[in-house]
Amino acid sequence: MQNDMLAFDDDFEAWPFGPVIPEVYYRYCGFGALGICIKYDVDMDSDYAAIINPIIERKRMMNSWDWSKDINTSGKAWNQVYDGGKGDHKIIPKRLIKEENNIALELEKRLAYIHDFFCLVI
Repeated sequence: MQNDMLAFDDDFEAWPFGPVIPEVYYRYCGFGALGICIKYDVDMDSDYAAIINPIIERKRMMNSWDWSKDINTSGKAWNQVYDGGKGDHKIIPKRLIKEENNIALELEKRLAYIHDFFCLVI
């Protein structure tokens, strides 16, 4: 949701192990732990690809338990909606996802500033 761009219109739901888009889950759940070896032709705007590709690369390198721990952090969108099971299968409002993304972007900027500052000082 960077720059008010939505990646897609589908809603995420708060399921026990993290956010899920049900249609995607049911389409691919039959693969279980196996790799999904389906090729797709995707026509994507280059500006959009420049935003999401680094995120995909960073997230796909995480193991599932680290990803789950990241999502389960107190105050994050999934955690707010799931609420210990009270919000099981409830829709995660896009507003919460956007707020979470804005906080992450600000943190990234601050970390980059700190990194640059220390690189210049040394």
